[in-house]
Amino acid sequence: MRILNIRFQNLNSLAGTWNIDFTHPAFAQDGLFALTGPTGAGKSTVLDAICLALYGCTPRLGKISKNANEILSRQTGECFAEVTFETQHGRWRCHWSQQRARKQPHGALQTPRHEIADADSGQVLETRQKDVQARIEAVTGLDFERFTRSMLLAQGGFAAFLQAGADERSPILEQITGTEIYSEISKAAHERLRTARQQVETLQAQMDTLRLLTAEELAAVRAQLAAQQTQAAQLAEAQQQTTARRDALRQLAQLHEEASRLAAETQQLEGAERAFAPQQAILQRAERALPLAATHARLDALRQSAAQLENERAQRLAELARVWAACQRLNEALQQQRPQFDAAHAQARAALQTQVDAVQQAQAQVQQAKAADEALLQGQPLAHWQQAREHAQQQLARLEQVEAAREQLHALNEAHTHCQQTAQQRAEERAPLAAQIAAQEKLVAAREATLEARRAEYAARQRIASLEEQRAQLADGEPCPLCGAREHPFVTHAPPPPQDDAIRAAQAELKAAQREQTQLGERAAALRQECTHLAHEGERLQREAAALRERLAQLCPPLGLSIDAENAAGALREARAKWQAQSDSCARVLREVEAHRQQLDRLHAAQETAQAAQQQAALNEQQAARQLAEHTAACADAAVFLTRTAAQLPADLPPQPDVTPQDDAATLADAQLGVHRLCERLSALQQEAARHREEIAAQQTALAAALDEHGFADEADFRAALLPAAEHDALRQQSAALTQARLRLSERQQQIQQRQNAIDPALRALSPEERRAQLAAREDELAQLAQTLRQCNESTGALRQQLREQERLQTQFDAARAALDAALRERHRRERLHQLIGSSDGKKYRNFAQGLTFERLIHHANRQLVRLTDRYLLQHSARAPLELDVIDNDQGGEVRPVKNLSGGESFLVSLALALGLAQISSQNVRIDSLFLDEGFGALDEDALQTALAALAALRQENRLIGVISHVPALQASIATRIEVHPLRAGRSELRGPGVS
Repeated sequence: MRILNIRFQNLNSLAGTWNIDFTHPAFAQDGLFALTGPTGAGKSTVLDAICLALYGCTPRLGKISKNANEILSRQTGECFAEVTFETQHGRWRCHWSQQRARKQPHGALQTPRHEIADADSGQVLETRQKDVQARIEAVTGLDFERFTRSMLLAQGGFAAFLQAGADERSPILEQITGTEIYSEISKAAHERLRTARQQVETLQAQMDTLRLLTAEELAAVRAQLAAQQTQAAQLAEAQQQTTARRDALRQLAQLHEEASRLAAETQQLEGAERAFAPQQAILQRAERALPLAATHARLDALRQSAAQLENERAQRLAELARVWAACQRLNEALQQQRPQFDAAHAQARAALQTQVDAVQQAQAQVQQAKAADEALLQGQPLAHWQQAREHAQQQLARLEQVEAAREQLHALNEAHTHCQQTAQQRAEERAPLAAQIAAQEKLVAAREATLEARRAEYAARQRIASLEEQRAQLADGEPCPLCGAREHPFVTHAPPPPQDDAIRAAQAELKAAQREQTQLGERAAALRQECTHLAHEGERLQREAAALRERLAQLCPPLGLSIDAENAAGALREARAKWQAQSDSCARVLREVEAHRQQLDRLHAAQETAQAAQQQAALNEQQAARQLAEHTAACADAAVFLTRTAAQLPADLPPQPDVTPQDDAATLADAQLGVHRLCERLSALQQEAARHREEIAAQQTALAAALDEHGFADEADFRAALLPAAEHDALRQQSAALTQARLRLSERQQQIQQRQNAIDPALRALSPEERRAQLAAREDELAQLAQTLRQCNESTGALRQQLREQERLQTQFDAARAALDAALRERHRRERLHQLIGSSDGKKYRNFAQGLTFERLIHHANRQLVRLTDRYLLQHSARAPLELDVIDNDQGGEVRPVKNLSGGESFLVSLALALGLAQISSQNVRIDSLFLDEGFGALDEDALQTALAALAALRQENRLIGVISHVPALQASIATRIEVHPLRAGRSELRGPGVS
C-alpha cells in the first residue's frame, strides 16, 4: 500500500485547505523525507488526516463522531480529510468530512460522512460507514489497529512496550499483534467446561425429581380404569332411554300448544280475507282488462304516428317552396356570370404564350454554357483532371514524409553520437572507481581486524581485572597455579583497568570506512546502470535510424529521388516545385469547370422553372376552357329543369318566400337534387298517411269486438277498469300473500297431525295431569343418572391422566438419561481441552501463543537492529515468558536487562521493535509507505546517523519513509523536508515539495 496524495481542510492548527502530493519528483528521488517544525506546530496533524480519511478516527483522539470532534480547527464550520492510495488491486480515494449546522463556527455538529471511490474512474463505491470500513479492509488488508502498527507508528507506543514488565507487556503485545483471540479461546474453554459441569448437575437433578410408578401400581391403575369404563357405559345407556321418554312427553305437550296457536291464526286469516274482498273484485276486473291493453296501446300508437306524418308533410311543403325560389335565383346568377368566364379564358391563353417564350430562351443559354465547359476541359473528361490533381497532391505528401524522415534521421544520428560520447565518459569515470573500491575494501578489512584486536585486548584486560582476588593469593617465589611462574609483577603493580575508548574509536573508523565503501559502491552501481542505459539507448536509436532508412528507401523511388545523393536537398526542392505547379494547374482547371457547372445548374434550374410555369399556364388555359363549357351546359340544364319542374309542383304549394342566394350557397345541381328529393318525400308521406288511416279503422273494429267479448260496454268502460302498474302489483301481492298464508296453515296442520301419530299411543292416551307427573319423574331420574355418570367420568379421567402423566414422565426420564449420557461425554471432552489450554483469566493459551509471537517479534526486530547498530541483539529472557534481555556484543556478549539501556539506546531498540511489529502486523500486505512519529531527540549524533542509515536502507526497498521530528540535526541530514511554520493565533502553514 502506497500513499499517493493527502488533502485536508481545517484540522487542528492547519486551518484552510492543504494538499500534499507524494508523487512529486522530490519524494520519488529520495524516498526519505522529514516532517519538521516546532513542538505543537501541527506535525502529527498530517498523520491524523491520513487516519481520518481512511478510518474516521485518529491515534490520539479515537473515533470522531457527531458528539465530539476535537480535531476541527477553532472558529471554523467544516473540515475534511482525503487520501489517494494504491494497492495491488488498484487506485482508490477515501474521503471523510464533517460540518457544523449551516457551516457556522458555533453550529451543532452534524453526522460525519465517509466514502470510498475508484481513483481512476471517479465512481463512488460505498457511502455507508460500515460498508466503507469493510471495503477499505478488503482492498488494503489493514484495519485501523494494523494500519497504526505497520504504516503509521505513533509516538511513545513502542517505548512503553520495551520498558513494560511481563504482566504489562502481555496486554500491549495482545493489542499490537492482535493475539487477543487466544485469550478469548482460553477463557471460552474454561467457561465451556463450567457450563458442561452445570449441565450434568442440572440433568441429574431433573432425573431425581421424576416419580415413576412400579409395575404393580401401574397394573392396578389400569384395572380400576377398565371397571370405571364399564360402569360408565351402563349409565350412559340408561340415561339414553330415560332421555327418549322425557323428550316424547315434552314433544306431546308442545304439539298441543302449537295446535291451539294454529286455531287462533286461522281465525285471524279469515278476518283478513273478508276485509280484502272489495279490493279482490277490483283486481279481478283489472285482470280481465289486462289482455286488451296491448291492442289498445297499438291503436294509440297508430293515431300518434298519423298526426306526426301530417306535421312532417307541412314542413316538407314549406321547405320545397324555399328551395324552388333558390333554383330560380341561381338560374339568373348563371346568366349574369357568362362574361367573367370568357375574360378568364382569354387571360389564361396569353399567359401560356409568355411561358413558351421563356422556355425557348433558357434552352439557348444552356447550349452556350455546355460549349464553354467543353472548351475548358480541352477534350479530356473531368475525371482525368481530378486524377491528375490527386496524383500531384499524393506526390507532395510523399515529399513531406521524405523531408520529415530526413530530419528525424539527422536528429537520431546526433543523439546516437551524443550517447556514445556520454557512455565513453562514464566508462572513463568507472575505471578509477574499481581501484578505489578495492582499496576501500582492504581498508575496511584492516579496520575490522583492528576492531577485533582491540576487542580481544579489552576482553583480556577484563579477564585480568576479574582475577584480582586470585592475584592477592599469590606469593613471591611460589609458583602460579595457572602458569607456574615464580615472579608475579601484577601483585605489586596492578594492570591498568580496561578502557573501551579504543574500541569505540575503532568502531567509528570502521563505520566511516564502511560508509565510504557504501558510497563508492553506490557510485559504481549508478555509473554501471547509466552505462547500461546508454548502451540500450544507443541500440534503440540505431534501430529507429534503420527503420527510417527503410522508410526512405520505400518513399524515394516513386519520386525519382536518391536520398543519399549530395544534392538531395536541391532535388527535393525541385520535385516539390514541379508537383506543386502541376497541382495548382489542375486545381485552377477544376475550379473553373466547377464554376461553369454551377452556372449550368442554375440555367437548368431556370429552364425547369420556365417549363413548370409553361405547364402550369397550359393547365390554367385548359381549366378556364373547361369552366366556360361547364357554365354554358349548366345554363342550358337550368332552363330545361325549371320548365319541366314547374308542372310537377303540388297544387297546395305555399307562397314562395323571398330567397337571396349567398356567395357560399349551394350550386344549382344541389338545388335541383333537393327539389327532386322533396317531391319524392311528399309522395311517400301521402302514401304512408293513407295506410295509417286504413290500419286505424281495422284496429278500432277489432277493439270493439274484444271489449264486448270481455264484458266492457265501450272504450271508456275499458279505460276505467285499467289500474296503474304500482296499484295493480300491490293488490296482486296482497292477494298472493293471503293465498300463501292459507297454504302454510294447512301444511302446519298436517305436520302437527303426523308428529302426534308418531308418538307412543300409550302416551297420547294420558291426560295432561298424568303427562306432567311422568315428565317430572323422568327429570329427577335423569339428574341422578347425570350426577352418577359425571362422578364416574371424573374418576375415569383422573385414572387416564395418571397414565398419561406416567407416560410423559417415562419419556422425560428416557430423554434426561440420554441427555445426561451426552453431557457426561461432553464434560469429559471439555475437561481434556481445559487441561491443555483452559484458564479463567485466559493466560494459559494466551501465554503460549504470545510466546510464539514474541519469538517472531524478536527475530524481525534483530534483523532491523543489525541495520541500526552491531552492538546489541535481543533475546527471549529465561526469567519470565515475555521478558526481554539485551546481548551487548561490545561487552563480550554480556546479557543484561533492557532497563539498563540509555535513552538513545532505548530508542534504537524501540525503533527495531516497531519495525518488527510492523512486519508482523501487515499480514503479508506490501507496505510501500512508512511514517515514524517517534522521539529522535534522545539520540546522540552517531546514533542519529545510524538510525538514518537504517532508514536509508529501508528506502532502497522502494519505500516512501516519512520521519516526524523537531531535531535540528535530523532536519539537516534529510534533504527533502515538509516544514510546519507556526503563525499567529495558534495557526500554522505547510511548506515543501508537493505542498499546495
